Amino acid sequence: MINSSVNKQDFKNENIQVIIRISFAIIIMIHLSYIYLTGTWDHEYTYFQIMAVLSFIFISNLFYKLFLTTHPFFFHPGVLLWFIIGYSMRYGFKLGFVVYFSVIFSWITLIYFSSFWQQHHSVAIGWLLSYIIIPLYFFKMLNQLHQIIDQLHNDVDDSLYKAGHDPLTKLPNRFLFEQTLQKHVMDYITHKQKFALFFIDLDGFKQINDIYGHHIGDDILIEVANKILSINPHTFRLGGDEFVSIVKYNQQEELVSCANSLIKNLRKQYKENNLLLSASIGIACYSSDISTYELKKYADKSMYKAKLKGKDNYCFYEDVQE
Repeated sequence: MINSSVNKQDFKNENIQVIIRISFAIIIMIHLSYIYLTGTWDHEYTYFQIMAVLSFIFISNLFYKLFLTTHPFFFHPGVLLWFIIGYSMRYGFKLGFVVYFSVIFSWITLIYFSSFWQQHHSVAIGWLLSYIIIPLYFFKMLNQLHQIIDQLHNDVDDSLYKAGHDPLTKLPNRFLFEQTLQKHVMDYITHKQKFALFFIDLDGFKQINDIYGHHIGDDILIEVANKILSINPHTFRLGGDEFVSIVKYNQQEELVSCANSLIKNLRKQYKENNLLLSASIGIACYSSDISTYELKKYADKSMYKAKLKGKDNYCFYEDVQE
């Protein structure tokens, strides 16, 4: 009679324990569903990943109830500890902490309601301390690993940026110019988007550099780069005082307007030394019957023709051929 009463009480306790833990999982499901639907959750994780956490908690409790009530010590605690660490590694801290607190709460209810763990109370407390301490140590190591990975990504991004940009003017360099030029060629082939090369060389820069010093020359190059960028964003520094711009256009009048704006904005008078900083611009339009090498050569020839015409001027390659 006493054994029957004890078995009924154990059965009642086990059912209460399962009901509480399932209810806890359902409450979290409702809460996270609300967060997801209202858009306050960071969409770094999908809704199904979030629900998988809670579904696993439900299934593990059901598995415990049906199969492991006789020997839970040999399996169930280790599964929960693996679940915390494994899910954190796969999906990150946010879901990891959801699992972490869910497991701790579930284990506390298990200690309180399970007759088996009441009989092995010291072992249960030991597992509880393991659930609290081991994952926190793991979270700390995982956080340090993420910081190292983020730093490596930043270093790679920084190296890629430095490899493709001029350190003084921050303009893309010759390497990125070649890549961008090929993209414009593909746009021309695919979408018939016309473009032209503007080779820009500063007039009088050497004298200014010699008279005022290289630090003033560097300031001038930065100023020139910003002025060109304000007119055309696809601008590159080839080296020294040489710049190149890729200009898209539909009518040639647009190229003339762009060239006049550049000439006007880059002109600067140094009255105390009677020096004029200006620019000579060579313009070559791309067509399907020339290569990119020829396009660059034509723009370069046009630029030297503009210098021969008196500098502070621009010249189309068509004018060079006349």
